[in-house]
Amino acid sequence: MDLPYTRIKGGVCAAREFLGSAISCGIKNPKSDRLDLSLIYSKIGCLSAGMFTQNRVKAAPVRVSQSHLRAESLRAIITNSGNANACTGPTGMQDAKNMAKETSKLLGLRQREVGVCSTGVIGLPMPMIRIEPKYEGLVAGLGPKNGNDVARSIITSDTHEKEFAISFELHGKRVRIGGCAKGAGMIN
Repeated sequence: MDLPYTRIKGGVCAAREFLGSAISCGIKNPKSDRLDLSLIYSKIGCLSAGMFTQNRVKAAPVRVSQSHLRAESLRAIITNSGNANACTGPTGMQDAKNMAKETSKLLGLRQREVGVCSTGVIGLPMPMIRIEPKYEGLVAGLGPKNGNDVARSIITSDTHEKEFAISFELHGKRVRIGGCAKGAGMIN
């Protein structure tokens, strides 16, 4: 089916009832105010799907998100950049689970309704001491106009944010879809 569409602003927050928030917690650089922690949240239930690596070596956030997505439809995704939480063993797995747990508590969701995504340096422990004090501010900052901030927060070695949103009519109803992505660049 070929539908005419209009490109709109808003990125991942373009769809109604989707909110975003992004803040700096110093994962990328403790002396910088670059956005590196973000949250995407749907105020209402929604369908969700995920595409994951087929590699046998999977980072803790990938494993947690795969598990959660099998059991539930996600309503929130917490992301960080600057640390991939990959090759970090049982501690990294517990950190990813805790990120979902703390986010779910503040949003009034089940833990399995929260996905976790991390991008950045591989093999270093997650700096949870920087992340944990930021959960409340991240949730308090949720808003419908923060899609670009979310897109900027997942930049690592990329040079710019990547976001897209469209609007079209389907069966007499206006539909809005938006998203953001990060580049495929790898850093040590």
